[in-house]
Formats: sequence, C-alpha cells, structure tokens
Amino acid sequence: DPAALGHDAATAALSVFDPRLDGAALRDRLRSLRDQAGVTGKLSLGAAGSALHKPVVLVRLDREAGSRVVGRLVR
Repeated sequence: DPAALGHDAATAALSVFDPRLDGAALRDRLRSLRDQAGVTGKLSLGAAGSALHKPVVLVRLDREAGSRVVGRLVR
C-alpha cells in the first residue's frame, strides 16, 4: 500500500529531525535508522539510504481497465 509506505517514510524522517542539524547530519541520522516501528513493519535503512527489506511494487494504471499490480520486488 503506497499510503502506508509513505506514512512510514514520513514517520522515519520526523523521528530523526532536529532543526539544529544541517542536511548532512540529518542524512547520516536517517541512514543509521534501524528497526523503526511502522504500519508496514520495521524499517531499517542501508548505507546508501535505501529501505532494507521493503517491497517495490509496480502498478499499471489504465483509465478503462483500472489499476493492477504488475510486479513486486523485495530486496
């Protein structure tokens, strides 16, 4: 569910936010995030900033046929 993944991403960003820190420090804090509880499960980020063990869902949108999931990938 894209909304749930978006919620978890926003919650993760807010959990490391500190207005006294610059962008590089905030990035480093976010990249060190491990096992943040979320609605889609625990969220951990890798050194490059990518979510670990979260699905990538490809959805095809078609005005006549509607939307449908065409692929899933979990890294």
